[in-house]
Amino acid sequence: MILARHLRQRYPRPGGLAPLTVLDGIDLEVPAGEILAVLGPSGSGKSTLLGLLAGLDRPSEGDVVLAGRSLGGLGEDERAALRAHAAKANPTKDQQHARRALFQRIIQYLTIGIDMSPLFSDV
Repeated sequence: MILARHLRQRYPRPGGLAPLTVLDGIDLEVPAGEILAVLGPSGSGKSTLLGLLAGLDRPSEGDVVLAGRSLGGLGEDERAALRAHAAKANPTKDQQHARRALFQRIIQYLTIGIDMSPLFSDV
């Protein structure tokens, strides 16, 4: 599950101008397995929101909870490890199918003694 509470993202502007507010008070809950589309015009904050939800960036205010852990107090390496864990723990159907197909091909090649290096040419 991804949970966002009171997300705000502001960027400083030069010349003493007030900060640019890109996101202002976003609350969002995405249950595990749910598919979500983020739509909006150019410059509306879609990429900013996704970067915050993935733990790639830190919000100016608010918190994101990914896979049951708050990202607020985590460092860059800890956030990267949590993202990797969440991706492995919740593979998509396509990822599951691809892993299963690769595993089956490896077993077939091992069984009949064929060179497996072509399997990994695109990895």
